[in-house]
Amino acid sequence: MKKTLKKFLVASVAAGSFIFNPPVDNLNITPTAYAEVKGVDALDDLMSLNNVQNKNYFKILKAKFNSASTVEKQMLNSLLDAEKILNIMVVIEKQGAIYTPEEFEMALASTEESKILTQRLLVFKRIYDGIQLENQGNDIAAQFAYNQAFGVEPDYLPNYYFRGIMYMAESKNEVKAIADFNKAVEMNPNSSVPYIARAAMYYTVNHFNDAISDMDKVIEIYPEDYFGYALRGGLFEKMEKYESAISDYTRAIEIKLNNEGLIYSLDNLYALRADNYMKLSQYDNAIADYSKAIELEPDNISLYKGRGGVYFKAKNYEKAIADFNKVLENDSENEEIYRSRGECYKALGQTKQAKRSEERRVGK
Repeated sequence: MKKTLKKFLVASVAAGSFIFNPPVDNLNITPTAYAEVKGVDALDDLMSLNNVQNKNYFKILKAKFNSASTVEKQMLNSLLDAEKILNIMVVIEKQGAIYTPEEFEMALASTEESKILTQRLLVFKRIYDGIQLENQGNDIAAQFAYNQAFGVEPDYLPNYYFRGIMYMAESKNEVKAIADFNKAVEMNPNSSVPYIARAAMYYTVNHFNDAISDMDKVIEIYPEDYFGYALRGGLFEKMEKYESAISDYTRAIEIKLNNEGLIYSLDNLYALRADNYMKLSQYDNAIADYSKAIELEPDNISLYKGRGGVYFKAKNYEKAIADFNKVLENDSENEEIYRSRGECYKALGQTKQAKRSEERRVGK
């Protein structure tokens, strides 16, 4: 199943997991789980600030953040105040006097603002507590937690979509989640994040037309940002409107060629568009997109699997076998690929090789 709007939902919950580290069994979604979603390596880095392995880690992260699109920055700042955190960490990780005066001044300013960040983390934790208490049937204590949280900073918009997101993840209470997202949209109708959050909610309950309407609004606000087109493309694909999905992925690719972005990679977008071409039996276009994606990321084995599947559909069995062999060189336990390769050999009348593939041998 394609990961589109759910990326925002899972990223949001992953951010909460990173911030206050609740038991995994309670939250059920972790940054590691989100990292498995293709095309989000940079965001995974932002979710793993405690796993620093080189001294320029935060400098690299800051550079990635600077390349983010407007909507991506809004999302990450809403979830983690990522820009302020990175301003501080870029200086902290350096030694001696090698940081620039500008970096130092930004770090000082962000450190002062971190008092507000700490306050907001406590608010976020009380919202989480409220959800837990509500799930336990302790409505009085839950309301007390919510009153504490919202009383600290009543007009802080993310309180509403944080709570809405946790309603989605924890209690599966769609009605309350949508009410909170509606409030967030009402408070700031020109921010993209509440619309994306509400669209994610609609997506999870299969209200696709409502989700499309919210993504239309995101694109209306930021028509030159690739992220909205990528998300809406995923919605159209889920609705089996493949031509509309291709149109949106094409627009996302066009914009991203001049805007590096952060969450979706170009090879990812080509692969997503390729899947839609394949569903329309436009195999040449699908193969061209997968080939472009492989050119951009030659070590991504999933792309060879995808292209091999298209070659199989197009009855180009020799090239399908070559791609499946590439997958097996790196994933020798993949039974699905052994079966697919065996089917190719059978189609070519090569029964000996088909049997070898059925016996799960990597070689030809």
